[in-house]
Amino acid sequence: MGNNKIVSNDSKVFPNPSKDKITIEIQGNSPKEKVIEIFDSIGRIVMKRKMVENSIQRDSESLSKGLNFYKIMGSGRLIGKGKIIVE
Repeated sequence: MGNNKIVSNDSKVFPNPSKDKITIEIQGNSPKEKVIEIFDSIGRIVMKRKMVENSIQRDSESLSKGLNFYKIMGSGRLIGKGKIIVE
């Protein structure tokens, strides 16, 4: 059984909703290496990438229009999650 306790959910997406580029940012302390996954509205992974910095930028045009979700994992724990709205 995995440990998916949220250590910190001080993450934010801007602009949200988005038509162009989005930035996902983690506030405060976080593990050095993190992995971000973005899912479409039916749960398919549309992006999985390592994060070394505390922010990542992405073209929202490559995401499904409407509601998308993200989660950020680090040191085996969920450190952030949220919604991304693409217009």
